[in-house]
Amino acid sequence: SLEAEARRKGEEGRLKARRVEGLSGARKTERPLLINEVEAGIRLLDEGIGLYTRAGTGGSDSKAYAADREEAVGKLSRELEVEGKSLCEEGKKVLDAKFPPTDDAGRSEAEAALVKLKEGLALYDRVSRLTGRKFDDTYRRAHESALKVVLADLEKEGESRCKEGQDLLQTLKDDFGETLEGAAKEKFRGDLDRCKKLLSEGIHFLERANAISGREYSVESYLESLKAVRMARGGLD
Repeated sequence: SLEAEARRKGEEGRLKARRVEGLSGARKTERPLLINEVEAGIRLLDEGIGLYTRAGTGGSDSKAYAADREEAVGKLSRELEVEGKSLCEEGKKVLDAKFPPTDDAGRSEAEAALVKLKEGLALYDRVSRLTGRKFDDTYRRAHESALKVVLADLEKEGESRCKEGQDLLQTLKDDFGETLEGAAKEKFRGDLDRCKKLLSEGIHFLERANAISGREYSVESYLESLKAVRMARGGLD
């Protein structure tokens, strides 16, 4: 019956939602799974309450589950907001002090800051979904503006290196499979090493862009080129 299903979901949801009590003392590695479980509990409570409403029954049970839900949402949203603010503040502090980056070390710091902002904003978004609250967009604007600059830089560095590596590879293909000796062999070896370096660095830049943006920059053709270089290079040893 609807009422039995409502009670089953309510009891299961209550057990999961009450795990919010252990969130503040949980280890960092445990928190994501615990948060997911509490959110699952809240959804089950919502479903149970909805079934009671459809059945036109529930009374005190439905009210008790609603109270459990409200308590879990309150405690979870406070935990998420505190953690989200901490991550966003860490990220924004770095960007405020060292942006725009002037070298690759600075760019790496900016990337780490962007990751923190992204993670913090994701937590704020979870609070919004749970409570309907809206937050000031200062952190989001800081993330978006910095992301554009860093992404453009990473894309430019990555694509230019990969293109240069592929162009160099194209000039070497006539020597693939040939028996080379002396200076010709050493030149071929050096060109392959340079080609490998360019492709590896370029792919690494694009993978870094993937990590901070969530996009998927296609590197398949570059990986195929790198594989060909490695095979040719291995045949010389």
